[in-house]
Amino acid sequence: SVLIYMEPIGAPRRFLSAARELSMIKPVIVLKAGRTEAAAAAAISHTGSLTGSDNVLDAAFRRVGVVRVDSINELFGLSQVLSNQPLPRGPRLAIMTNTGAPGVLATDTAIMGGAQVAPLQPETIEKLTKALPGEWSHMNPVIMKSQATAAIYSQVIDLIMEDETTDGVLVVLSSYPTLSPMNTAQVLKSHSSDPKPLLTCYMGGQEMASSRALLLRSGVPTFDFSEDAVKMWNYMWSYKQNLGHIYQVPHLLPGTQGQRCFQDASSIIRHVQSETREIMTEAESKQLLSSYGIPTCDTIVCATADEAATAADRLGYPVVVKLNSRTITHKSDVGGVKLSLMDAAAVRDAFESINTSVTAKCGAEHFEGVTVQPMLAQDSFECILGSTVDVQFGPVIVFGTGGKLVEVLKDTTLGLPPLNEVLARDLISQTRCKLALEKKGVDMESLKELLVNFSRLIVQHKEIKEIDINPLFCHASRVIAVDARVVIYPTSKDLSEVPTVAIRPYPIEYMWTEPTTMRPLRPEDVEEVVAFNQEIGRESMLGYFQREVPLEERTSLERMRLVCFTDYNRQISIVTTEQKDGKEIITAVLRLVRVQGTQSAKFLILTRDPYQRRGLAKALMSHLDEIARAEGFKSLVGDIVEEVEGERLASAEWQKQWFARLGFQLVPAGSTTRVIKEVQ
Repeated sequence: SVLIYMEPIGAPRRFLSAARELSMIKPVIVLKAGRTEAAAAAAISHTGSLTGSDNVLDAAFRRVGVVRVDSINELFGLSQVLSNQPLPRGPRLAIMTNTGAPGVLATDTAIMGGAQVAPLQPETIEKLTKALPGEWSHMNPVIMKSQATAAIYSQVIDLIMEDETTDGVLVVLSSYPTLSPMNTAQVLKSHSSDPKPLLTCYMGGQEMASSRALLLRSGVPTFDFSEDAVKMWNYMWSYKQNLGHIYQVPHLLPGTQGQRCFQDASSIIRHVQSETREIMTEAESKQLLSSYGIPTCDTIVCATADEAATAADRLGYPVVVKLNSRTITHKSDVGGVKLSLMDAAAVRDAFESINTSVTAKCGAEHFEGVTVQPMLAQDSFECILGSTVDVQFGPVIVFGTGGKLVEVLKDTTLGLPPLNEVLARDLISQTRCKLALEKKGVDMESLKELLVNFSRLIVQHKEIKEIDINPLFCHASRVIAVDARVVIYPTSKDLSEVPTVAIRPYPIEYMWTEPTTMRPLRPEDVEEVVAFNQEIGRESMLGYFQREVPLEERTSLERMRLVCFTDYNRQISIVTTEQKDGKEIITAVLRLVRVQGTQSAKFLILTRDPYQRRGLAKALMSHLDEIARAEGFKSLVGDIVEEVEGERLASAEWQKQWFARLGFQLVPAGSTTRVIKEVQ
């Protein structure tokens, strides 16, 4: 494991990039100080760095596979657990104990920490009843009589481990005259290599010391208190979930659909900027959301009472009438919202009432008419969906329970855009309102799709400073934005100073069809990359790796993860592809790797042997300068390998001639020739 004590992060994107790559290989465990404002202030004065929102940092850690702990003890304890025990398949923990209180406390800790107490199968309960003497709990936690022996512990743990509803086991043992801690430890030792994780808690004084030592030597983590053991379980499950986030690579909308969304939204933003405004009206905000396929309720802007009545007749009653103003955003504060209006007369009265109230409280110039909207069914669950820009991590998504009590209930969670369906599902599952949404039969697929589209909007438009959709009505038949507020940066703001997204989406801008089909490498290309390596000849291999690398090493799971699950801020691999037997195959690859701390990039090219001499390397090189300029590189560096361990490579001479024709400078460097080119 990699253990980190951290105060503020000086270079957040570089940290996330490195952490994401490292998390694919080994656990990264962080103890981050500065959760409270006072602690954060102390950290700032000590390091001279800025710190962002602690909740945003938690979201960032989840996204890159990092697990965060709360104390030095947990930092080293979790490292020991992850080094010796497998990760759980799921959150369901089985607890067995010879006394009740530790089991109850363990149950509370598990549930409050986001895990679950495994529901034992009826046949398991039946077998336990036969195995256990006297009374027991007949449920999980399995609370046995205090006089349970090592033999009984052995029977019970065997039965629980076999139960398919359990993902891991916690064994709690309290000191008792008839129970031998050492004999029980010997039983637990035999389960140290089981496929399900095993945690133990030996509660007692010095009489437990030798038993604890045996367990630790056997790779079975042991703790003094059941709550501490369950906290480790919660961290294990959290880490398992976080690892799944690493391999998610969200896409933006490609092609004409993506262009249309971008252009429509940009047009709305430019219109607001042309009037030197930073706050969009409700109608403009909804138009912006609609441009990315986010459903909004019909909203008609009306300048007069008669227009409002006509609009209401068209929409159908009941309706809602709201203030339309380019300067006032909190409409309820000035009497600017009238609900459940049942006829045209009520709509006209509402128009005049809002006009009078706003004029009296703010001035006549702030009243610009009203909007008329249908009064939607009140049996919907009200959520909030929004975004803001964090100073360190860029755009952040907020989702949770909305409505008037949003600040009271405090049931929201944060996520880093962009999202895909998996990340959207996980964002929803982090809130308490998930259960309420499911109970109401909310269309979860539509909700996930809306979250994904929302994330695309904020990723592609750096002009957006804040968005607030509250309420977002979630119903069994649809999910719809009822009210929205958008704040943009003024035209005087240099957008290069606005933090970009911390997690870069799949770079669809590097997809071409000429002179051949080219695209960035994707995580799902693992199988095809293995096949690609199987058709790499010896000379190509030596020229690329600069040493002999066996096929098993080239196609190992660890290397495939590093090759295919890349951070696009650190390196970009562009592949050429073609269809063969109804399947897309990779024929060549161009890898561009950022040289950290510089404005240079190193590039490597490799072509599948059967596709040599077909112009694929030339096709890839034709886009190299374009990619380099877009990524901000000032120079490109590559190596032509002439000799490896005394073996001359025949291709080196024509490669030197080829790169010279492409305008590269050739610099001899021992057994290689370095090729260098300034990016124009």
